[in-house]
Formats: sequence, structure tokens, C-alpha cells
Amino acid sequence: MRVPSIERDNVQRDSLRFVSYNIHSCRSARLEPSLDEVVNVLGDAQPDVVALQEVDVDCPRTDQIHQAEEIGRQLQMTPHFFSLVDWAQFQSRHEKQGRYGLAFLSRKDLRLIDSREFHLPLLSPLSEPRGVFQIQAEWQGKSISILNTHLSVHRRENLLQMQALCELIQQTGTEHEASILLGDFNTTGRSRAIRRLRTLMSECIPTGKPRATFPSRFPLLQLDRIFTGGALEPQPSQILTSPGARRASDHFPVKVELEL
Repeated sequence: MRVPSIERDNVQRDSLRFVSYNIHSCRSARLEPSLDEVVNVLGDAQPDVVALQEVDVDCPRTDQIHQAEEIGRQLQMTPHFFSLVDWAQFQSRHEKQGRYGLAFLSRKDLRLIDSREFHLPLLSPLSEPRGVFQIQAEWQGKSISILNTHLSVHRRENLLQMQALCELIQQTGTEHEASILLGDFNTTGRSRAIRRLRTLMSECIPTGKPRATFPSRFPLLQLDRIFTGGALEPQPSQILTSPGARRASDHFPVKVELEL
């Protein structure tokens, strides 16, 4: 296996590189194991911070690997995991045991100040739990709020969760401070939910083609997006569409570099 490296120059920098990636439990669209492919895709992207969605921990279907820790170990990044689902307790089980949720990976020289976990509203006890994972970090004396989310595939529930997300952004003051929101929003750019979010934050619009992120084999929809708030100015983002990214997950990752 090719060993990736994310070591970037050690000179003083005023920018950070972010990636948002729904890794589909490190399974390809055909449900084949793909953790090594995910590591290689991220290694090529050279990120400072990665927001991961659909992360497995101790699940039989993925060999009971703590995926955030293993990917972080291989990339020499620090993992942070937010468990949204305990399969042993969830009424609609896809697994007998293990956990499932959101994660961050961060460079070891990015200082974590605080982290917060928020659960989003559901319309049914059988709905997959959704949430927002927020970390407050410091980079070269500058503070930044970083949020990671994954919203429902059901339209009414998606809109309800987006409303809660927007309220959270306003309550925490995220729209006024240097902030970035990354994730799988499971809705298109024309939806009422995304239009609502655009009143609070600015979107990092992808350049080039394709702009769609799902499904990776035949991309049709842009479900994965990046937004900035406050003093953090949006920059064009990039959809990573390498052959490895096409194999690694059913979503393409999104990357952006932002000046603090």
C-alpha cells in the first residue's frame, strides 16, 4: 500500500486547507472495503482539517475498526469522534453493535480549544440520528469555529434539521466569527433549506466540472458543501474526482483553502 504523507511546509502560513468527506463507512459504492483508498485520497489532498461523515467505530461490517483513529494514525492527524448511533440501542438496527457518527481529523499543530456536540430533531424514532459536531480551534494565534454535519435524506426532516442548524449558528454567534461549516446536506442548492443557510453563511462554490458529489460513479447531485461565516471569506472549492476517490466512497470529497 502506498503510504500517504500530509506534511506541508513549516513556514508561517495564514491559510488552512479543509476537506469534507462522506466516507460511507470506508466502503465503496459496491460495499467493498476501502479504508486504504480513503487514506490515499486524503493524503493526496494534504488537508489541515478533515470533516468526516458516516464513520464506523467497532462495527462488525467494517472489521470493528475505529475508523477515525485508524485514518488519523495513518495520516498523522488527531481524531475527534462524535457518536450519533449506538447500534445496540437503536431501534432500527443495521448492525448488532458498534457506533456510527461524525469525526474530525486535525493537524497536530492545530490547537483544540473546545468541542461541542448537538443532536438535530427527528420526525420518527426510526429515523437515523443526525447532528452537528463543533470544534473551536486556534491556528497561529487566530481562533476559528469549525462545524461538521450530516442531514436527513427525507425532505421534511431535512428542512426541520436545517432550521435547527441555522438557529444553532445564530445562537453560537458562528455567523459573526471566523467559522466554517462542512458536511453532507442531502439536498440540492435550489432547496429552501440551502437558501435559508445562505442568508447566514457564504458558500464556497466549486470550480470546474463535475460540481456534483454524489453518486461518485455517476455524479448527478451536489450534496456535499462548504460554507464560511464572519471574517472568513469564502474561496472557490474543488470537488476531488480522482479514480481513487471514485472507488473509495459513494461521495466525492470537497476541498477548500481559506485565509485566516
